[in-house]
Amino acid sequence: TASAAGEQPVLDSRAAGGPAAPDVAARLAHACQASLLGRTLRLYGGLVQAITEPAPPYRIISVSPGWERMCGYSRDEVAGKSLRLLQGPETARAPVEALMSAV
Repeated sequence: TASAAGEQPVLDSRAAGGPAAPDVAARLAHACQASLLGRTLRLYGGLVQAITEPAPPYRIISVSPGWERMCGYSRDEVAGKSLRLLQGPETARAPVEALMSAV
């Protein structure tokens, strides 16, 4: 809370005389480490992302180094190509169509 005199708000409930707040940062860090995102960050050394054009056929503009490591293609190899290059004859169509309709 902030006082009427314009003091900074109190972010720690203990300083305001309230109960000790749980260590949210530690809980969040633990959850992240246990999550898919945390594992991905550790395995591929950072975010795994591809930036595409905003409309079909969603040509690739740029990819992160983590994406390059995960997919095995360099940024130069995929620039200007559709993400369909990651789909093969065994790709299940239903999940791809569901994803595309959600975009």
